[in-house]
Amino acid sequence: MRPPNHRSSLRCAQVAVALAALTSLSGCINYYYTPGVYEIAEDRVTPFAIDGSVEVISIQEPDPDRKYIFFQPGLAKWHTDRAEVSEALAAQLSGEIARQGGQVVSPADRTMKVAVPRVSLTPATWVAVADLFVQVSLDDGPLHQFQVKNKSPGNVWRVMNGGIAIAVIEILNDPDVRSWLAQSTSQPEARR
Repeated sequence: MRPPNHRSSLRCAQVAVALAALTSLSGCINYYYTPGVYEIAEDRVTPFAIDGSVEVISIQEPDPDRKYIFFQPGLAKWHTDRAEVSEALAAQLSGEIARQGGQVVSPADRTMKVAVPRVSLTPATWVAVADLFVQVSLDDGPLHQFQVKNKSPGNVWRVMNGGIAIAVIEILNDPDVRSWLAQSTSQPEARR
């Protein structure tokens, strides 16, 4: 039997300490997603009629300390504030309504309220999948819900921003939303 080698024992201890330090440091890595605009091609939203002015507002409550974790690969954490995601959705909806010739002002003849209570990102083979649960109310009418998924081989920003853009497309292509936008503003009870 060979006597224990002091050098190899010391080297193993050093490697163990280094690995423990790296592991604890990587657990401290936090990333923050701030929504951006993903340009929507004109042909993705079919033209629609708009009667009167429209205001699009976010009603999503802010997350405490902007710490909503929507993606946790390994020991890293991706945070966002769902209120920021909802505000980005409202802004992009406003832009698309204006692009269709709508008058987007505040105050307006009618109000579209949006919220994004659930957001997640899941890795898949060669792509990531953004999953957004979106709620829309038209004036004081019933709640419309949309489950939106976006698959992309891009980075977190591209996948999430694309998910917001797809939500805009799905909302503006929805028959109930189109009907609400086209109804005469001189008959408010018909819009509800």
